[in-house]
Amino acid sequence: MRRRAAKLLAFVLLVAAFWEDARPSRAFVTGERWPTSSLPVGFNVGTTDAPSGFSAAINAATASWNAVATGDNFRFTSFGSTSRTVANTLAITDVDGHNDWVWDASGTTVGGALAVTIVAVNTTTNQILEADTIFNGSLAWSTTNLNGTYDIQTTAVHEAGHWLNLGHSSLDSAVMFATIGTNELKRGLTADDIAGFQALYAATAAPETGGGTTASPGGTSTSSSGDGGGGNAAGCFIATASYGSALHPAVATLRVFRDRYLLGHAPGRAFVWWYYEWSPPAAAWIADRPLARMATRLTLLPLVGMAALLVHAPWLLLLGLYLVGRFRYFSQRTF
Repeated sequence: MRRRAAKLLAFVLLVAAFWEDARPSRAFVTGERWPTSSLPVGFNVGTTDAPSGFSAAINAATASWNAVATGDNFRFTSFGSTSRTVANTLAITDVDGHNDWVWDASGTTVGGALAVTIVAVNTTTNQILEADTIFNGSLAWSTTNLNGTYDIQTTAVHEAGHWLNLGHSSLDSAVMFATIGTNELKRGLTADDIAGFQALYAATAAPETGGGTTASPGGTSTSSSGDGGGGNAAGCFIATASYGSALHPAVATLRVFRDRYLLGHAPGRAFVWWYYEWSPPAAAWIADRPLARMATRLTLLPLVGMAALLVHAPWLLLLGLYLVGRFRYFSQRTF
């Protein structure tokens, strides 16, 4: 009977994992916003390893969002260039007060994504504290739509939407759609993008409450979103490498599980920071080896299944545990 109970629980987890693997992406708008004291949101553009035209593309991308802002509800402003690098950006155990766009020449820190945006949020006030974006410099980029390249400005407009804390749209015409291909230009915002912006910043930005614009580590949550081409958040490096995209539903669910069940308490945050320290090299090794990717996906199936149940249907996991308990009870009585 115990074996039956274990098999039942394993079956439930695997069904949840495969369902998560197959479910479509859904558009969403997150609830956190920049507080009024942080407006305009100033940013710097890293010059280390960055290609020519990188700064101009970032400025043009942020200007697209400024163009649809009304009154004092939101504004980007450039603070010029910086020598800070991806190493500074990934030091996420502390909020350093800088909003940076940086270039990772090797691409090893972004898990196969085109770019990754990391947003730090005060979990007490629901206010954004900081945002940073890392571009994957190992891919082919241009600012003039050269054949076979990704457009820097198109990707930057999308990532700037994540700075606003917008999620992905289900409309493939939208800038905030989850994927982009080579030689695909989406530099102008669509009605769907603007509607998402207005849903968060309709009149004025989030008022100051409680913790203001700084937060202790105990009150800070760091989330991330990664965007891929043709088909990719810092954070779930190994899952991203094994599934091939940071936008895969299973990877997205693991990120939600992290934000909801780990970042809310000190032991969970300690585990996440430790994981961020050691996992990028392992993910880089996995990403280049098809067999390693397949083996990692199989290994992650129970974890993905558990995360999917906790995120989407915690009652089903409780029911499974209850049934396991009942099986064990009857097993003890019978034998």
